[in-house]
Amino acid sequence: MAQTMGLFQGGSRGVPGVADGVQGPETFSEAAGEGASSNKGVGMKSIADALVYATTFINLSAADHGEEYSDDAVAALESIAGYLSAATEAEKDALAEAARRLLAQEKNSAHRAEFVEDYTRWMEDMFGEEWKDNRRV
Repeated sequence: MAQTMGLFQGGSRGVPGVADGVQGPETFSEAAGEGASSNKGVGMKSIADALVYATTFINLSAADHGEEYSDDAVAALESIAGYLSAATEAEKDALAEAARRLLAQEKNSAHRAEFVEDYTRWMEDMFGEEWKDNRRV
């Protein structure tokens, strides 16, 4: 995400569902159905892992082909950032844990340098100066 650092830090610029008032789940916990589940942390963990991987994949896909970011990729990343701007502290903690977990997995497996770099700074790139790499400051 180092390549798109400014892209993530900006809240809901033009984000469908955020800017135009369309209502979705208020939190990731709500989206995961955590209020009704006996496996409370499982849904949050899965959603956090998926979000961290998806944003990293979108972010790196254009760079892998030496291309500029497509309008669709930029719109997707901005939309994700917009939705995440409403994340609770617990949800941010879950995302930070996911970034650290995916970083460890990447280092222990394929060790793709671009994924390692992206996962290393995921929270800082997504949420800004309240984070250093994937830790709160």
